[in-house]
Amino acid sequence: MEEEGRKLLEEGIRKKLISPGRGELSTFPNGTKVVFHYRSSLCDGTVLDDSRTMGGRSKPMELILGKKFKLAVWERIVITMRKGEVAEFTCDTKHTALYPLVSQSLRNISVGKDPLEGQRHCCGIAQIHSHHSLGHKDLDHLQANPQPLVFAIELLEVSQVMCGRSSPFLQDTL
Repeated sequence: MEEEGRKLLEEGIRKKLISPGRGELSTFPNGTKVVFHYRSSLCDGTVLDDSRTMGGRSKPMELILGKKFKLAVWERIVITMRKGEVAEFTCDTKHTALYPLVSQSLRNISVGKDPLEGQRHCCGIAQIHSHHSLGHKDLDHLQANPQPLVFAIELLEVSQVMCGRSSPFLQDTL
């Protein structure tokens, strides 16, 4: 476990264990479905998003590993966790630059809107450098002033799936 912590630090990710999980650490092959609650915040503690309260309801995030989720750091950090574990990950700016766009889509989904509503038709990096509003002042500020973020993650489920629904966040890896 110390070796994994060292690897994360070298990658610009600091893990703080809040509550240990149970059982053995999964191998997390591509196609593994992980379900987790998350809370995203600035390093000063200002909460940006919380899956337990987003859209007025508690809905955990579901992610299929190996499908190139737009926020790759989430795939990286959940594979260091056991089922039931709660941990905080402080991630350098290089891992969080796309967070405003991902957050905008997650916020849209939480209120029943199209996840791509308000996004321009260009790649994520080009969207970051464009100067249009994301429709949320906190995300506009974060997009203009990228910074490290803290992701508190509670890993709820780990399971194997053979095929999954298409999502605007995912790409097949061929």
